[in-house]
Amino acid sequence: MFHSQIKLKQRKVLGQLFTTTTITKAKQLAFLGLGAMGYPMAGNLCAKNNGSDDSNVLVWNRTRATADRHSSEHGSIVLDDDFSALNQANVVFLCFPTSDEVRATLHRAAPQLRKGSVVIDCTSGHPVQSRAIADWLLDTYDITFMDCAVSGGPAGAAKGTVAAFVGCDDEDVVANVLPEIGAFAKNIVHLGPASAGHATKAINNVMNTTNMLVATEGVLALKKLGVDPAKALSVINTASGRSLMSMQRLPEEVRANFYIFCFFLMFTSA
Repeated sequence: MFHSQIKLKQRKVLGQLFTTTTITKAKQLAFLGLGAMGYPMAGNLCAKNNGSDDSNVLVWNRTRATADRHSSEHGSIVLDDDFSALNQANVVFLCFPTSDEVRATLHRAAPQLRKGSVVIDCTSGHPVQSRAIADWLLDTYDITFMDCAVSGGPAGAAKGTVAAFVGCDDEDVVANVLPEIGAFAKNIVHLGPASAGHATKAINNVMNTTNMLVATEGVLALKKLGVDPAKALSVINTASGRSLMSMQRLPEEVRANFYIFCFFLMFTSA
């Protein structure tokens, strides 16, 4: 059991109330992958760790300059590409574009990790790959894998308010790392065994994209009929057709350049 001086909070996970904490003396953490989401999430972990000399967050990024900037801004410690100092960490976060990058990075980093440590993958990953990674880490290195996909965008990551979709085979491990996940997430739900978090996040993304496509097509149709998109959204967003996309994303794009957004949407949905 790890020891910390704590300030108590409560969160509901798998129908149970777990005690989470604001950390004043933290576990030794590492964060690999400092992209649009990972950079502010790792920054929030640094802030929760209070910047004490023995618990600064270890960070790594494929572009070293980004890690150096993070160190300058947040007091994190930059890992070398050989991950030799990663054996200091017992909780390791990752956040990459896909599970392919997660797997490739872990094949290099896992030999340096301690037995009994925890790997928390915040990528919006592939559930089948995540399950395979979980089994490989446990069987080969005695390391527990947790998928912890997040939703809320870079703004939510910076504010520490993202939703966390958690999958892990061990409920006790989840309860033990809730303080760390709570550094960047507001709603943390343990959905089931490893890969359950990534599976649920994938469905969330499908629902979100479908909503975005329908809303975009609708606004385009209205524009062809001579209806001002901004005015249309101002009434739709007080009616039953409103959604997160219609209330936040579409109004922003209408104010900016709606046609550029539509082109981007078609490209990313192909």
